Amino acid sequence: MVTTAIKTFLKYDTDIYFTVFDFDEKRLAEKNKEYGDMSRTRFVQGDLFDTRVTGRLIQKADLVLNAAGPYYKTAIPIMNMCIQNRVNLCDLNDEPEASMDIIDMDNQAKAAGIGVYIGLGASPGLTNIWAKELMEKLDTTESIDTVWCTGDEGKIPYGRAVISHAIGIFGGHRSALSYRDGKVSKIPSFVIPETFNFTPPLSEITLYELAHPEPLTISHFYPKLKTVRNLGGLHPQAQNGFFRGLSQAVCRKDLTEDETIDFVQQIMSGKLGSLKCWKFAIKGMREQVRKKQMSQKQFWNFIWKGLRGKSYDYRAGLIVSAIGKKNGKQVELTRMTSGSGKNSFFNSMASATGIPFAALSRMVLDGKMAKEHKTGVFAPEAWVDTDTFYRYMDKYGVSKSDLMLPIKNESVT
Repeated sequence: MVTTAIKTFLKYDTDIYFTVFDFDEKRLAEKNKEYGDMSRTRFVQGDLFDTRVTGRLIQKADLVLNAAGPYYKTAIPIMNMCIQNRVNLCDLNDEPEASMDIIDMDNQAKAAGIGVYIGLGASPGLTNIWAKELMEKLDTTESIDTVWCTGDEGKIPYGRAVISHAIGIFGGHRSALSYRDGKVSKIPSFVIPETFNFTPPLSEITLYELAHPEPLTISHFYPKLKTVRNLGGLHPQAQNGFFRGLSQAVCRKDLTEDETIDFVQQIMSGKLGSLKCWKFAIKGMREQVRKKQMSQKQFWNFIWKGLRGKSYDYRAGLIVSAIGKKNGKQVELTRMTSGSGKNSFFNSMASATGIPFAALSRMVLDGKMAKEHKTGVFAPEAWVDTDTFYRYMDKYGVSKSDLMLPIKNESVT
């Protein structure tokens, strides 16, 4: 995802130079080939927890971009090094507790005179910006829903940190933090279903309330809200049961996280994978069928495609809705992505996350925030001017019509 952000910078900006720091030499070599413009990129292999080496690199930077997960391990050490070296930080952090740990360091960031900007991707990121935009159109707001779905990207195995994050939010955490009745509340993670209608080709799909930063950060910056939820999942529908079964097995210690990650990477590469892991994945999908969250046909279609190493067409989307009052009437405002697939902005999670990350990071470099947002810790809903953001997205090749549909306004009875 940060690869897409860097490639976006290299394509559209001539005044940005990068040092790409990674522990994995193989990935660095791949990035070296992929980025193309070697005059503006430098590659350094090392351990980010080595404060001597990482601190020296940060000291020379105008801005640090953190896309190194899992964030519960990396977010605070990197923030501490940015504080020590007085360098602004932009972070892709999509973990709820790690996001709040950073927000809790607001005073330290202010004392160092730096800005720390978190959750700068799709969800969190676009979802937070749209929540802010909708709230600004209402006189008062009671509730916010942020909703995401991503799909099958073919034989492109995700990194281990991404799969580890998925194992957690699909039920490995057991419980998730949501925001209900004006306070942070615990809910069972990936248990409460709701069906949503996205822009085609995704259309109707059942998703689940889960552990994500938006309920915590949005309610933190807008404490008068009564409810903030995040719901998400995967297309096709069977993938949700697939991951749910695996994550529950890890939670019960029937599988180790490492063998589960290996299995998922094998499946995403078009291989058969471990029969031991398949047993738990199938159990999760059968549970979906039993609860009528998926049909038998969907289940067997997924198995048949998996056995043949076949992929689904990519389908994905974002929805944000706000319920509140406008001119004395109770209304629901909804914003959603304009579509997904090969010829759209939302053609992969890398694109949907990486281009907003580039646009928001460039806004930070250019100082496009209010004076009171130049030092401290902020999620997008706290500092982003939506019109400015859309101009930066347009500069990076994504027009408003490519990104989203007009806001839908419905009366609530």
